Amino acid sequence: MGLIGAAVFDHPEAESICRGIIDAGKQFTISSVRLETVTPALAALMAAGGQKTLTIAPETAGARLRAVINKNSSDEQIFSAVSAARRAGIDKVKLYFMLGLPTETDEDASAISGLIRGLSAAFPAVKFHVSVNSLVPKPWTPFQWHPMERESVLRRRHLSLRKDLSTIPRVKLSGESPRLAMVQALLARGDRRMGALIAAALTNGGNYPAAIRETRIDVEHELYRAREVEEVLPWDHVDVGIDKRYLAREYDRALKQRTTPPCDTKTCTACGLCK
Repeated sequence: MGLIGAAVFDHPEAESICRGIIDAGKQFTISSVRLETVTPALAALMAAGGQKTLTIAPETAGARLRAVINKNSSDEQIFSAVSAARRAGIDKVKLYFMLGLPTETDEDASAISGLIRGLSAAFPAVKFHVSVNSLVPKPWTPFQWHPMERESVLRRRHLSLRKDLSTIPRVKLSGESPRLAMVQALLARGDRRMGALIAAALTNGGNYPAAIRETRIDVEHELYRAREVEEVLPWDHVDVGIDKRYLAREYDRALKQRTTPPCDTKTCTACGLCK
């Protein structure tokens, strides 16, 4: 059975639930786990439950960019997690990365292959599956004002990474194309005019580039410009409970590489969700 959640092992009863499944003679799978939760004991529990692959999401290979996306994980934690998995008998590791993060450079992107090369050398019995996708700045997140990285840049970084990773033993690469990410961004960040884009794509067999030309969507305006914090956004009328001013503050902190610690949902009201 599959255990699904944004952070399964943050649940206070997660480990006892897993042990109960094992005691019942069944197996379980977990889509991904947070790096900081992977201990030798947890890896052993996952292996006992039939887990064949450890899946983690470093997102990027450098400390600076990790601070930008408010992720405090380190290379040491990644190596420690893979080591724990290997000792438990798990010999496959999947890692999720993103390209096009705010302030990302070509050097930041190429650092991913350096990290994977180090892992491959340190764990010669492990097979690595590297999944790389492009960031789509989503509504109701601190990056909703940030421009998407240009398709040409994303494509260049994807191709460079593919070339580098192809020289590393036991590494498989997968991921969506930058073109598909661009379409996703239009649908995620656009206004009511995107309805015409969807209708055009429906009638032409799903050819979104042709649909964009037909509907004359201004891709430059929709995707590649920085939006003003005071700007009225197409999704502002949808209330998801998060204070827009909080997101603006977090966006400012991200660009300054200042991380925000997890809050205590029993006492914190900073974002507006827990009132």
